[in-house]
Amino acid sequence: MDRTQGIILKKIPIGEFDELLVCYTKDFGKLKIMAKGIHQKASKQRNHLDILTLADFLIVKGRHTDTVRSALSLNKFSNIKADLKLSALVFSAVELVNKTIFENQPDLNIWNLLLDYLNHLNEIDPNPYTLDPSYILSLFHSFFSNLIKFHGRENGFKPFGKISVNSYLNNINGFFYADFGEKLNSLQFLKKVL
Repeated sequence: MDRTQGIILKKIPIGEFDELLVCYTKDFGKLKIMAKGIHQKASKQRNHLDILTLADFLIVKGRHTDTVRSALSLNKFSNIKADLKLSALVFSAVELVNKTIFENQPDLNIWNLLLDYLNHLNEIDPNPYTLDPSYILSLFHSFFSNLIKFHGRENGFKPFGKISVNSYLNNINGFFYADFGEKLNSLQFLKKVL
């Protein structure tokens, strides 16, 4: 059994009661972990294994899939989840991490970047003046630039401000597609809420 902290990036339903969690963990990097019985009414772990939650996990190694033995939520990032713009911003960053990171490759730089980003966004006052599109995109640009640097690539983008929101996000998607062969679906949602 291994104990680690992790951030739940994605949840995939498996059968009637189980879910496969995609997490970025401090000690093991990106992992896929089975949460058995999470949808049963008597499940004590259900509230601790929500998407975008920082949790302390006890993981049992399996032959094919690791399983969550116990979990305790440390931060549910409630302020992010309560605001549509912040949620869109975070889901774009989470999709970026999920699509660019391979499993079982721990990287404390990426762990700290993601955790600091979530903590920072969770502390923002979600009033309309604080969350104008320029400010939101400057936060995303900073996260994106740092993540790409950790991958050994320079994105070459100028700081947001000289181009429109749509142009900037289209540039991000173009860069991502050229380097990783996929588009970031969450950027469409981010465009709509901005």
